[in-house]
Amino acid sequence: MGHFNIAVEQVDELIDLARREVDLAVSLHDFTRMLNDNLNASEKIQVIELLWQVAFADAVLDKYEEYYIRKIADLLYISHKDYIRTKHRVAATNDS
Repeated sequence: MGHFNIAVEQVDELIDLARREVDLAVSLHDFTRMLNDNLNASEKIQVIELLWQVAFADAVLDKYEEYYIRKIADLLYISHKDYIRTKHRVAATNDS
């Protein structure tokens, strides 16, 4: 399904797991630590790009969406230049 070629059943399972984990999480560090340990710089930028795609999906960028993407980008050690470049690239794609 979509970007990751995951079956619908697996998506439902991942959503259930995410809901349980978010209830136990103290901060975003709990989630970004695993990404930092397992992804290279290019893959981390792809994560930020996917987050922008979600944020722009309804054609309205909420200030909280932008805040969390910025926070996650910082925790993933994404440069401000790459954060902005990715935001503009996704925004331009949605304008088309």
